[in-house]
Amino acid sequence: MSDDKHNPIYGDPFDALISHFEANGIRYSCNSGERRAWFTMNSGSALQKCSFRFDKSGDVLRIFIQYPVMVKEKFRPLAMEFLTRANYGLVLGNFEMDCKDGEVRYNVSHLMEDGKLEHGLIQSLFGTAMGTADRYFPALMRVLFAGETPAEAIDLAELHKFEGEERPSKKAPGAKDSDAPPARRKPRTKRSRKAPPVTPAESSPEPQDEHSAPDTPSQGTPSQIPPSPHAEGKDSRPRIEGKGGDC
Repeated sequence: MSDDKHNPIYGDPFDALISHFEANGIRYSCNSGERRAWFTMNSGSALQKCSFRFDKSGDVLRIFIQYPVMVKEKFRPLAMEFLTRANYGLVLGNFEMDCKDGEVRYNVSHLMEDGKLEHGLIQSLFGTAMGTADRYFPALMRVLFAGETPAEAIDLAELHKFEGEERPSKKAPGAKDSDAPPARRKPRTKRSRKAPPVTPAESSPEPQDEHSAPDTPSQGTPSQIPPSPHAEGKDSRPRIEGKGGDC
């Protein structure tokens, strides 16, 4: 690490950040004295506020993606459970919530070496931050506004598609390490059990009350149904004429 804010080889990291914004046509605001810059971007799920900050030493770059929602106090315990479940297993960065006002954001940090900040590194860090924040935002909204439990919402975010991209599961039982994403889980459907067919020999009338009906002589069930006298050896069962197709 270097104490020189204006490294003669790589230049000022803050200037490199601003140069990256301008090269990519990003409309931004900045405070050079505090060494921070910010802008808003539509991530696909919401309009997110993106903030870039350097620490006082100038060696650490932090990127924040702030959600466009303030969690009400009565829902903050649910939000905290959701964010804790989301943080478990994350490789880079973490989610956090301000318990005073309910602000929720995702942040990722990078420790620069010798003040070096390349365009590719900025793009990689920002892509990771925006992608992770966008991945969990719809699930958090289901907890706050649709009555979903945090566990169910996290399961949905990590096993199902968002914006057409497959996400690997962290909790799928029996999952194997592979570069290929797992297939999308099929929706659960209720299975209906069909009752076994009842033959005449197995069927038996339900017992009746002695006053409900008069006694009638029982009739035996013939072992075979005699053919119709007009069948002449043909199948006597009626045929239904109509168009073919599945029932």
